[in-house]
Amino acid sequence: VLDRSESPFHPFTTPGECGIWNAVMEASGSKFEYEVTTFDTYASVLDEGGTISRFFNDPDVRESLNAPSLIEHPLWLGCIPGSGRRRRLEIDHHNKRELVYLDNDRPLSVVPYIAELLDDAKIDILMYNGDLDLACNAQSTELSLESMEWSGKEKWNDPTTTKWHQWDVDGQPSGHTKKFHNLEFVVVYNSGHFVPINQARHSLDMIGRLLDKKPLGDKELPMFPGKGTKKSPAVQVVSTDNGQAAEGTHSFSLLTALCGFLLGILTSYVISKRSASRQISSASSSFNATEATPLHRA
Repeated sequence: VLDRSESPFHPFTTPGECGIWNAVMEASGSKFEYEVTTFDTYASVLDEGGTISRFFNDPDVRESLNAPSLIEHPLWLGCIPGSGRRRRLEIDHHNKRELVYLDNDRPLSVVPYIAELLDDAKIDILMYNGDLDLACNAQSTELSLESMEWSGKEKWNDPTTTKWHQWDVDGQPSGHTKKFHNLEFVVVYNSGHFVPINQARHSLDMIGRLLDKKPLGDKELPMFPGKGTKKSPAVQVVSTDNGQAAEGTHSFSLLTALCGFLLGILTSYVISKRSASRQISSASSSFNATEATPLHRA
């Protein structure tokens, strides 16, 4: 992180904090990191005339929040691109000084608080991400939950205990999920950052199951061997009564494999020979079917 102390930045602001995203999105051909398959930037929600802006610019809402009035601050904006979230402002209050907005807004992890809610408060927690959201992506959530220190960490990270399941809505695959005790994580298919906008029906099903204490997993997904799984031996060696290994089955398996290999080579050779002879025969018959060259008379 570079140190930029001149206005409007301060040391806790990374210069051009949106620049990395812009470079990634430009290279990928997309324009919207919150839903990488579309150019729709949730305009109906985020733009100046969108739902959120209309709500926070409502005079009654501003008064309830003790926010500046429309006269003091005419327009509320959700984001000012390029300005960063922390700005230095100079104000006159007794004497001239600098006021740093969100000075203590720093990237502190909330994962320990989630662990407390799980272990101490015994609250059911559902974490979800849209699979098309690059900004708040499912991979980051999965890694955070795997590293979280809580009573169920070992079981959560054990794929033989906490398995991935398919989540279905109206009989169609809608995501994949895993659950252990009071923690559940789901990745919503074909959805960006605003899951209720992209997948409204699925969101209703998800919240409904959470309130009804019903898991989202409908069908167990296949598990591939990995670090947490043990592979079964290809050949089992059975001990005899006198403690010696019975190698007869193992030898027979090797002999069978060798015979199959040789048979495969022989079959390939025969097929290739037949194919070659058919091609020669076809070429010969094609030549005989052409019109004969007329004879020249003396």
